[in-house]
Amino acid sequence: MKLKINGLQFSYDSTPVLEDVSFGVKKGEMLTIIGPNASGKTTLLKCINDILTPQKGTILIDDESLNDLSMTDIAREIGHVPQAGSKSFPTTVFDTVLMGRKPHGSWKPSEKDLEKVSNTISRLNLEHIAMKNIGEISGGQKQKVLIARALAQNPDILLLDEPTSSLDLKHQLKVLDIVSKQTENGISVVMTMHDLNLAARYSSKILMLKEGNIFAAGDVDVLDPKNIESVFEVKVDVIEKSEGLMIIPEEPVS
Repeated sequence: MKLKINGLQFSYDSTPVLEDVSFGVKKGEMLTIIGPNASGKTTLLKCINDILTPQKGTILIDDESLNDLSMTDIAREIGHVPQAGSKSFPTTVFDTVLMGRKPHGSWKPSEKDLEKVSNTISRLNLEHIAMKNIGEISGGQKQKVLIARALAQNPDILLLDEPTSSLDLKHQLKVLDIVSKQTENGISVVMTMHDLNLAARYSSKILMLKEGNIFAAGDVDVLDPKNIESVFEVKVDVIEKSEGLMIIPEEPVS
């Protein structure tokens, strides 16, 4: 397993958020964590990225404990794309992506760093906005820039928290196509998402959280009407199509 979580527990003060969460992610897998608001999705990603420290449990990367890694080591292993926000810094797209190279060098970027950034910007088709201020670009472009910054770290694991939030349908698909392509390069992807249809379309594995516990986990087949109703309290119809599952909401459970 590239990433292995065992018995993870986390609480804010005395309020439990995650309870006995255990799962694994193989190299090149895309795992999507779904669940209602306040089910622990973002907290779980923050624990994996060492932003939060769980009260119990272990997080292993290639069988090495996260606790035994330095902040720089973690930054080299894990790229993190947080939820989209309105705040932006007065810096260019190029310099924003260049921030991703900090774990690999000193304050002065090397030729290798500049080449990596240029290649990443080209790979994500951001050349035409490379010298624009990050505050002057669209939401879809900004999300691609944040993904580019994470990829510039050259990580083995990519964490994304609601990568399609606030994006229109076209840019949702573009962003997820970019993310999905990273698995072909052996990167393991863990992301949170609300859109069950997009989760079904792009994920190789699904983890369903309910009140901080794993309710179901496995292939996209776990997105069946019974599980979805139990987790989201909504009746749905699930239709199998050649492109994958189509999930149609019907009505809330009273």
